[in-house]
Amino acid sequence: MAWKQNGILVLVVVGMAVGAVGCAYDPPPEVRLVAPTGNRFLLGDPIVLEFSEPVRPESLEVRVWPGKKDLYDLEGVRLPEVQPLLGACTVAAAPCKDGVALTLADDRRTAALAVGDGALGPEGQPLVLEVTGSLQDDQGRRKKVSRFFDFQIVRDIWNPTEDVLGGDVAGDADAADVPPIPVTVAQGSHFFFAQFTSPIELPQQFWCDIRVQPDTGRFLIVLTDADPVDGTPRNTTDPTQCVVDTGVEGFIFTAQGKLHQATADADPTFEGDAFTLSLLIGPILFELRDVVMRGTVSVQDGLSRWDGTMAVREVYYKVGDIEEFYPSDQANFQMTQLRTAEVPPTMGRVCDATPCTVVGGKCDLPTGTWPIPAFCP
Repeated sequence: MAWKQNGILVLVVVGMAVGAVGCAYDPPPEVRLVAPTGNRFLLGDPIVLEFSEPVRPESLEVRVWPGKKDLYDLEGVRLPEVQPLLGACTVAAAPCKDGVALTLADDRRTAALAVGDGALGPEGQPLVLEVTGSLQDDQGRRKKVSRFFDFQIVRDIWNPTEDVLGGDVAGDADAADVPPIPVTVAQGSHFFFAQFTSPIELPQQFWCDIRVQPDTGRFLIVLTDADPVDGTPRNTTDPTQCVVDTGVEGFIFTAQGKLHQATADADPTFEGDAFTLSLLIGPILFELRDVVMRGTVSVQDGLSRWDGTMAVREVYYKVGDIEEFYPSDQANFQMTQLRTAEVPPTMGRVCDATPCTVVGGKCDLPTGTWPIPAFCP
């Protein structure tokens, strides 16, 4: 992952040093998406934006787009036929559609987007919030380019059993005693892509091997570092443009969680257990802390596809004695089942006795017996 190392090194060092450099330039207002409580936007909670300075109310305009990766090209550009879930929404036009309103605080440094149930489609889907480039400060300095934020809205408590039972269970019935519907999803080789945008632009590709326990819905994924080949975009979503990084910078890690299928013909939903991805990339210690993946599994063109959002509690960088902590971030992702011709010759596998031999770098497997008998009977 040499290109990742160089990109992270340059951007992180510049980001850490920029505060020490004086400059007379007065930039247009910056905007960030305020991290939600509990690292997730809950249905009914406002989506809050924060500005670096007061903004003109008439200049604030937002849109919401679907975030599924197949609606974007290989370089992350939205396909022209994709329509917004929420068209241009301004403070003056609020409510912008049924169940959606945009308000600006009295100090004009924060804004809140209130979203009602179903106003942006089913909960749990990956979404993209656009703050358009019309944003201006009191001096008329205009942003000129849109800012985009990946996000997702979920229910207060992810409780699949409640979906089956329709609420609280009467009498002595125990929700845990209700047998789940066996989960039917494709297992085996998939390709993962996500792109974080804060504090730096960081695309990530992985080769994934997925195993599922149908009766319990538990899943285990082994993710192997994938690098774009020379001459291809570093944010490519095409598995044929990537190879396994078998060198000292290549790494492997795992993700676990649970799938739920409400009915035999319904798309399964999933929520991952929190994990931390920790990497030493050259002189940089880089960590994505308490990562949780949530979303839905569907079938498109005969291939399994996991669409969802990765929520990160905290991003941490350390270069020498310099440490930086960044607030939680969210990034939409997709894992797509690979065709036979797209599967690399070697990659980490859930049921391989020695998956760590594939890479020359860090390999994080769960403690205890490996392979895990429950997934590899």
